[in-house]
Amino acid sequence: MKLKIISLLMISLMMSTCSLSINSTPIGYNYNTERTVKYLPRDSFLHILAKEYYEYCYTTNEKKECVTMNSGGASSGSAFVVHNTVNGSLVITADHVCRPSSPRTKQKLILTTLTGEEFEAKIVKRDSLRQNDMCMLYAENLKKPPVKLALNKPLPGAKLFNIAAPAGIFNEGMVPILEGRYNGVSFHGCAMYSIPAAGGSSGSMVLNNNFELVGIIHSLHIRFPTVTLGPRFKVLSKFIREGIKKYSDL
Repeated sequence: MKLKIISLLMISLMMSTCSLSINSTPIGYNYNTERTVKYLPRDSFLHILAKEYYEYCYTTNEKKECVTMNSGGASSGSAFVVHNTVNGSLVITADHVCRPSSPRTKQKLILTTLTGEEFEAKIVKRDSLRQNDMCMLYAENLKKPPVKLALNKPLPGAKLFNIAAPAGIFNEGMVPILEGRYNGVSFHGCAMYSIPAAGGSSGSMVLNNNFELVGIIHSLHIRFPTVTLGPRFKVLSKFIREGIKKYSDL
């Protein structure tokens, strides 16, 4: 009789344990996935639209007047917040996104958040060197969490994350999240990644496994678009730190 009672208790405990296991840990559950979902800085991402226009100015009665006309040209890219200032935020993207396609046209830069808010941005700092290709913007009233800058560059082979809008794929509440590896520095003097990209990925953040900023993507290999390039970590870090120091009071 005692044996039966013990056996029943063991069965009962085993069933209870199995039940707890099933309820608390769903099939396919992964703690790394939960961590990624929780800490990945999606809210820092910005879609950037560069609208081009012509501006004609003339003088009448010693007064200068200007009129604008839409050129019909527009391009899009990726960007992200790196610092909250007094009245807005500093944002990083690729320099070629900040550059009009023609010297005769000007640009209006529109940032869209993941929650659908729009802000006009102005250029405050640029590095137009081909291997660097970085642009810092200021957007008044924009208050989104900044991406944390890493202390060290990634090691070759390190796993990386990329939040971007390749081919303009972006809408309210949705932005592609990509993964890849850091390959090292190319002979062009650029950081090289094995992260897939397309037009629209320019200016997107590259994050380490702690979701800290280690790079941006500004170009891809034309014959192998899963190989992408950006400024070296040291160059990017200096560019951001100098910009924050100079423009924090905006």
